[in-house]
Amino acid sequence: MTAASTDKVRKSANNFATTLSSSIAGPTDVTAAFTSVTNLPTDTATDFVIDRVDSTGARTPSKREYVKGVIIGSNLTSMVRGLGGSTAQAHSSGAVVEAVQTAEAVNDFVDAFTDQHNQDGTHAAVTATSVASTGPVSGTTGTFSSDVSDNSTTLKTIRAETSSDFVASGAVWSITSGLVGAMTAGVVYIGGKRVPVSLVSSKTFTVSVDTYVSVDNTGTVAYTTVANNANAPSLPANSVWLAYAITSASAISSFSQGMNASISFSGFDSNAIPIYPTTGSRVVGRKIRNTPQSSGVSGSLVLWNGMPSLPFIGTVGRTYRLIMHEPFIDTMIPGTNGGFVAFNFYNDPSTTPTTTVGVGRAAAVSGGNSAELNIEFTARQSGLQYINIQMSTYNVTGTMVAEANASYPATYTVSAV
Repeated sequence: MTAASTDKVRKSANNFATTLSSSIAGPTDVTAAFTSVTNLPTDTATDFVIDRVDSTGARTPSKREYVKGVIIGSNLTSMVRGLGGSTAQAHSSGAVVEAVQTAEAVNDFVDAFTDQHNQDGTHAAVTATSVASTGPVSGTTGTFSSDVSDNSTTLKTIRAETSSDFVASGAVWSITSGLVGAMTAGVVYIGGKRVPVSLVSSKTFTVSVDTYVSVDNTGTVAYTTVANNANAPSLPANSVWLAYAITSASAISSFSQGMNASISFSGFDSNAIPIYPTTGSRVVGRKIRNTPQSSGVSGSLVLWNGMPSLPFIGTVGRTYRLIMHEPFIDTMIPGTNGGFVAFNFYNDPSTTPTTTVGVGRAAAVSGGNSAELNIEFTARQSGLQYINIQMSTYNVTGTMVAEANASYPATYTVSAV
């Protein structure tokens, strides 16, 4: 550390005595030249007495002056004069100088120590520019007023780089009556920052629209409306979706929050942004269908209208898993040697199928059966992209119908592996 005359904790030297190599002209001089500085500390200020005795050892109380300062070279610099009630005055060349432990030095040390220590030596409240530990740090309570770092990286940054934004707890919407809803208080994490969200005791929603509810990294809740069944609006910056509400002319029809809120709700908006995301989920895209869909004639490869253009946000080169579940495929009659349904899967930056990433097939059974396919693929681009599906039936009679309803929905899910 750099020494300064304001140091509260000051070192000294045993039995140090020397003389002034030149005079101190008056009480305002702040530099004194020493004949010797051997063994004097230079990393803190030091206390001295000048002219306590003369060269014969006789006491000279009228000339005695206590000072402190910093040794640089052979000089005492940045002197503070007249300590301890002594008089700042001129001193002759050859005056005796001694290193001493003054009352001021002791008092300054006590002030420095008790600033953040108790009298029994234990720590009181600690204020520090940095704290290093070679072992575990433990305690029952404590508050950090700014970011805590690990290897020079703040925990906020670590959270932001290792997890997506998510809802930690609460922020659950419910219908009060008519167009009025309410939301519980909650906590979200956005960009690694913990954000408390205040409760909404009453909110009257606009009639006959879809209202998307978001919260930003300051805890501010916002409402964005679009026409019923329209594409989702853009998510505001530094925000997460909490819910979306569907209203009729007189009432809130439903609130949708998260992938498990409704059996017919995917948990994502039309831009593949999760609604009410929770920590730990690897699901990046999902579509759910609760109505039946049919295929083309046997042998024809058609864009499957049962689940077209599944959007998700991915990273080029990363592995993802597509899981397809059709609960009931019916109305086909397999040929003599059996028939099957083939599915081609495409990963493209648009809704047009171009790049094949997987092929699967399910057996065609006269009485109906489910189709379960699990395919891993590597994303061909980053950002918003689509899974498209083409299908065809082989060696069957009749048109394939994939049955689905609200109780038994068809689901197509993309997850990060």
